[in-house]
Amino acid sequence: MISLRNRADFERVRRTGQSWAHPFAVLVAGSNHLTHSRFGFVASRQVGNAVVRNRSKRILRAAVRATITQFPAGWDVILIARNGLRERGLAEALVALRHLLRTAALRQPPAAAGD
Repeated sequence: MISLRNRADFERVRRTGQSWAHPFAVLVAGSNHLTHSRFGFVASRQVGNAVVRNRSKRILRAAVRATITQFPAGWDVILIARNGLRERGLAEALVALRHLLRTAALRQPPAAAGD
């Protein structure tokens, strides 16, 4: 799994991507015109203190690892943890992520110009 780390990439996805919500997570996806997808994980201070935020992001990472084959290539994906995810755990995160994937119906993005 390749991570989104650059602040500019996060901002680009938030600005140009589309978002879908679930009570425990939000999925924001935008095309990256690469041969692979990249993932970023966010938990705001509203989720809790640093321990709770990090736990929530670890749960989301584990859910992505378990469903990585369902993500098509060519997307930058940001997953934002919401309140209550930490208490629900991995099983509920998997349900939320599968729901978001169905709702988003991520398709292969268009090829970059000049390809």
